[in-house]
Amino acid sequence: SMVSGTLQLICHQVSLPGVKLALRVAAQSAGPDPTIEQLIAQLAQRQERPVRLQLLEELVPMTQILSERLLREQLWPLVQAGASDAQPALRALSLRLLAAMAPRLPPRLLAGEAVRMLST
Repeated sequence: SMVSGTLQLICHQVSLPGVKLALRVAAQSAGPDPTIEQLIAQLAQRQERPVRLQLLEELVPMTQILSERLLREQLWPLVQAGASDAQPALRALSLRLLAAMAPRLPPRLLAGEAVRMLST
């Protein structure tokens, strides 16, 4: 679809306004959408701090419409990396995303690593 192609183009260009626009489009979705989730998974792999900050900020209100698989497999590593980052804003947003994701994560995951992240 045209939206799918536009989202893929935005992901490859990885401009901050583009990330924000793509995630705003995703937020309008009624539930998990494979194209949107693929875009988010690709963005979650990016190492640039500005991209990670924008992604974390935009994902906090979206956790209820994302699949549990995406939360567990793609966003959990993003939260882990951000929680130990040297930049305070990235750490804070990572913990906000963790709080938003917590009700949908497996208890064993929360009982282990999440508790350690919160105690540091």
